[in-house]
Amino acid sequence: MHAPEFKVRLSDKGVVTFLDLDNFKHCVEEKNWSKYTPNPITRFLTVTIEQYIRKYRALSFWGLDQKRGTEEAILFFQYEKSFVLNLIDDLRKDIMNLAQQYNASTSLSAGLAEGKIPKIKNIKNHSKSEFKKDPTIFLAYRALKKAKKQGGNSIVTY
Repeated sequence: MHAPEFKVRLSDKGVVTFLDLDNFKHCVEEKNWSKYTPNPITRFLTVTIEQYIRKYRALSFWGLDQKRGTEEAILFFQYEKSFVLNLIDDLRKDIMNLAQQYNASTSLSAGLAEGKIPKIKNIKNHSKSEFKKDPTIFLAYRALKKAKKQGGNSIVTY
């Protein structure tokens, strides 16, 4: 995965990224993977997000789960939207290739929204009302829902 050159934003703006594995419950059942421990896909997503946190100083607001493996996550990058879009598209392709290796019926969808740094530190639960507490997070959530409606394995940006 090679990210293109980028410019750091030194303001209070950046990109909220909402990630979600497509059809994952069905995939886990189909592959007979445990819901309670990482599998090859959720382990890869967890490790990659941890790398983003270290390398790009991304903030994780919700979903990162080393114990069970990450299926969904909300991240904030203080970088240009084009850089984040390329980074997440590379991740989407990596998940698609990994899923093919394991003959797993899953992929990655993402919603991206540009805005100010979210005011909430951590999201307490996966609910629309919780996401509405911050307009940029809510836009990223709406973008993710649109990506899923398009059939998954896609990225929508606002």
